[in-house]
Amino acid sequence: MGSIRLPGKVMKIIDNKTILNHIIDQLSYSKFLKKIVIATSKNKNDDIIQNHSSEMEIPCFRGKLHDVLGRHYQCAKKFSFDPIVRIPSDKPLIDPLIVDQVIKKFYLDKPDYVSNFIYPLKYNVGTEVEVFSFAALEKASKLAKKSSDR
Repeated sequence: MGSIRLPGKVMKIIDNKTILNHIIDQLSYSKFLKKIVIATSKNKNDDIIQNHSSEMEIPCFRGKLHDVLGRHYQCAKKFSFDPIVRIPSDKPLIDPLIVDQVIKKFYLDKPDYVSNFIYPLKYNVGTEVEVFSFAALEKASKLAKKSSDR
């Protein structure tokens, strides 16, 4: 909710649905996603996201506002995710076919990390997907000491 350019953007309404609803709807067409969890901060401004995720019957994990890396690590740990598929919550044009391509690449090549958002860009902005192993996330969380890395 704390976006500087467009505060509250994930709860903005487009065609009678929140951006978050549009994203969840799109992700429901993925062949490989088994569980969706919304990860947000413990900041009071994000209570609306937790309430909305409850209305959608989707689990919501809350962590530190200024520690996105730690939030993702604790969420993955709590829900036993491996691999982790990360899709930012401000991507209403996310394409489930692209999501599945990136997940499939992860399973076929078995890297620690794969993304479709690597330069030079071959995909449109707004379709970013990252897939990474729990081991890679755990290592990054342990090694990242500076707040700018978290």
